[in-house]
Amino acid sequence: MVRFVSIVFLVSIISSVGHTQNATLIGGADTETCAKVLYVPNNQVFVVGITESYGAGNEDGYMVIMDTLGNVSITHTFGTGDRDRVRDVESTADGNLILGGNTKDGTFKGFILKCDLTGNTIWTSFMGSVTFPETIWRVLELSDGSIMGLGWDVGDIYMVKLNAAGTFQWDQTLGFNFVDRGHDIIQAANGDLIICGRGTISFSEQMFVVRMDVNGNILWQQALGGLGNEYGNAIAATPDGGFLVGGFTASSGAGGNDFLLVKYDNTDAIEWSKTYGGTGNEEINDIKVMSDGSYLLAGTTDSYGIGGDDYLMIKTDNLGVVDWAMSYGGSGDEQLGGIDVTPGGGLILAGSSGSWAARDDFLVVKTDLNGDAPCYSQVVTPTVSDVVLAVETGIVVKFNHAALTGTLTLSGGFMSATDNACTALPVDLTSFNASCTDERVLVQWTTATETNNDYFEVQQSVDGVAFETVAVVPGAGNSVVSRQYQWFDKARDELTYYRLKQVDYNGNQEVFSTVAVSPCQVGQVTSTINPHSNMLSIHIPTPLRQQKLSVVLYNGLGQKIAERHFSNTHDNELFITAVPKGVVLVQVFGEKEMFYSGKAFNP
Repeated sequence: MVRFVSIVFLVSIISSVGHTQNATLIGGADTETCAKVLYVPNNQVFVVGITESYGAGNEDGYMVIMDTLGNVSITHTFGTGDRDRVRDVESTADGNLILGGNTKDGTFKGFILKCDLTGNTIWTSFMGSVTFPETIWRVLELSDGSIMGLGWDVGDIYMVKLNAAGTFQWDQTLGFNFVDRGHDIIQAANGDLIICGRGTISFSEQMFVVRMDVNGNILWQQALGGLGNEYGNAIAATPDGGFLVGGFTASSGAGGNDFLLVKYDNTDAIEWSKTYGGTGNEEINDIKVMSDGSYLLAGTTDSYGIGGDDYLMIKTDNLGVVDWAMSYGGSGDEQLGGIDVTPGGGLILAGSSGSWAARDDFLVVKTDLNGDAPCYSQVVTPTVSDVVLAVETGIVVKFNHAALTGTLTLSGGFMSATDNACTALPVDLTSFNASCTDERVLVQWTTATETNNDYFEVQQSVDGVAFETVAVVPGAGNSVVSRQYQWFDKARDELTYYRLKQVDYNGNQEVFSTVAVSPCQVGQVTSTINPHSNMLSIHIPTPLRQQKLSVVLYNGLGQKIAERHFSNTHDNELFITAVPKGVVLVQVFGEKEMFYSGKAFNP
């Protein structure tokens, strides 16, 4: 049974914000997790999710209001001091917003909240109990102004319907026999509801699609799966009266999990289904149908991009043929929450990023119609495959809960966010280290991308404070592929510090962190004779080569047979030809003393 709970949400925030022409990074000292993005026609963008940096404590719901240029005007938190999460935001016909999520003041409860475009609450409804803690994952305004919420309780799909004033009308749970989740919902042109998600059948998770009337009666259903797991994360209506369902499959594709897109016609029959991906993992989180009938598939990939997980967006025609594909991100992990389309075809991607801060922040990326966002986007070529999945049924309605008995209005203030300049780095350095190798110090580094990069300076210090430049290494200029660099220094008998300085074409500089190298162990002088060529090879450790060297050879009778002189050789091998057969005594002298005497044998 659902019980009404009196909860006080605290609302407050000033967040740290930085933006470039193409991206805005929003967050504080702790973690922010983005769930969804929404564009409304008055040039406002709403980004929602979870913050651990601000609010009443622990996790709070988070809403950021900005324009399409990335300028943040208002931020809100919604919290009780425990775990509070905003999962979705949608617009309403009367020019307001509805938000869905869950809150906890001892037990979890779902909520749906209506507010105006500045975040002022109009009404709030809660649903939940000790027995049935609900999560509202998606919200939708229906054609008659009523509101649907979709998500899950402990183990079943959960649906709730409210009227336009937020008053409870009905709710129900449905599912298979184990853990089931409702992930997205649309209203068809004839008024039916179509939902998608994931359900467990015979211990395998499968993508499901259910059509029902506005009273929740099931009209048609289908579960799709293979030997692996399949999720249905997003659903979108198509101009021909059909619809798309997107998620991922582990049963088919190029490897790991791949984007899975299934196209249904207006009779609920599958027209085609395809996978898109690489050797790693891809997952669709959002789908948009463009005005020209093309499809945008957006999610996360670890097969492509600069490093870790990146955003992935693919545009296809209405047959699923790829027009273009782009990844977006930095050297850390990015997880996409959602996408939306602005007038003129500009695209907005929002999610969470760990590439430019110690903890995840909201990352909002603005692209042109072709998905290009300089400094953030990379062209990728996913593998596309047709796929046929097994079809099953078995979803049933399980429980109906009692009606809600009240609503709660949020209260609190909001403040404008501070805006700090944030410029994309000219070089995305993924590694820098120095180590002893082959009696030398090897300094090496790797870049993921380079923009207007002129050169690097390798700098050295004996105290970690005063550095001097010991080498200049040219950069790659502009590059979107991983590049490796290395430089050798002579071995040191003391602790030595190295750091890297990068200089771009306009003179801007960046100094990266310092690494320390312990004294290198210097090897020994050795001598060997190649009997086929009668050539003597003498290995000279690096520190001993930086002086004038003399090599004297004696035969077994003690007679001098050869003498050679070498000055500041850069090679670690000295060679003497025409060495006679038998035992040879080899002596190596430096400028002040003999430092090697040994025998070599030429059979």
